[in-house]
Amino acid sequence: MKTFLLVITAIFILSGCTTRNAFEKFDLKNDQTMAVENSRSGKLIEDGKVVGLYSAVYLNNIYTNVKDTSEAFYISVYKKDGVYSDINMSLNSNDSFRVDELDKENQFKYLLSTKNRWGRYYLATFDENEDSATNILEIGIGNSSSGKVFFLKDRQ
Repeated sequence: MKTFLLVITAIFILSGCTTRNAFEKFDLKNDQTMAVENSRSGKLIEDGKVVGLYSAVYLNNIYTNVKDTSEAFYISVYKKDGVYSDINMSLNSNDSFRVDELDKENQFKYLLSTKNRWGRYYLATFDENEDSATNILEIGIGNSSSGKVFFLKDRQ
């Protein structure tokens, strides 16, 4: 009986310290939480060497109330040599139909935890591909490439 009460007391005490979601301990808005789940980061590779870094956020899974026929990504890029003149992006092997460079202070900056003054920020939009449940994004600057970056579509 003493063991039973001890076990019940331990369960009661320990269960009072648990949370349902790890994000509850941070001061994050709902769209920031969704951005963590819908972002990918990686390296830009050229001739087997790392020449830059990128982070990409799939905006369609975050802003689900927007009814649009395009796929949108917020992309942060840093390249060691600082040359960004020949940037290209493709989604599912189709070139982007619009890439806009954004100011460092932009409406999406709070979605990424990495902020720096030397990176470049872009909003890339692509035609929607309704046939696929996965989007495959590729980023390149000059001869460097990100490789394939996969994003699952959550929209209904």
